Amino acid sequence: MLILTAVVLTALAPIYPSRGQTAKEFASRYPVPAGASGSPAPSAPAPGTPTPSAVPSASAGQLPAVMRGTWSGTVVQQYTRDNSSNYSVTITLTGGTVGSVVGTSSYPTSPCSGDLQLRAVGTTVEVFEHITIGASKCFDTTLFLTLNGNDGLTYHFDDVGYGTGDAELTRQG
Repeated sequence: MLILTAVVLTALAPIYPSRGQTAKEFASRYPVPAGASGSPAPSAPAPGTPTPSAVPSASAGQLPAVMRGTWSGTVVQQYTRDNSSNYSVTITLTGGTVGSVVGTSSYPTSPCSGDLQLRAVGTTVEVFEHITIGASKCFDTTLFLTLNGNDGLTYHFDDVGYGTGDAELTRQG
């Protein structure tokens, strides 16, 4: 009886990550500096967690100049514990202030693309991705972009129902 109960409970366990859990873990690893627009005060990263590169100071509420450019890589989207897919992404960041469109995203294998609106600036930059082409194949979401110590850009999203997406992007050109 005990084994049957354990099997039933395991089968009924949710297969999707809890809402916002991955975003919370990401935010704890890559805190936004205190006083940054729209951002809570940072907390200390967990022991053993890699530290992101410092973003040179930018004018308040502006996309840091060091992030401007074209970045590309492969997103690993985890839908459930046992179901994931990989696809290419290219992000072009042109600059701007909080509330403005600061770049574009492109997913050539989907195919879809969108505009990136800056929401918050700090060690981690938060942009809202609004899909403008291919909206039936892709979805609007919030992206978190962080410079890493390898001259790359860490890309992350966490969206209930669609899972999580992570990539290490490299600068092009």
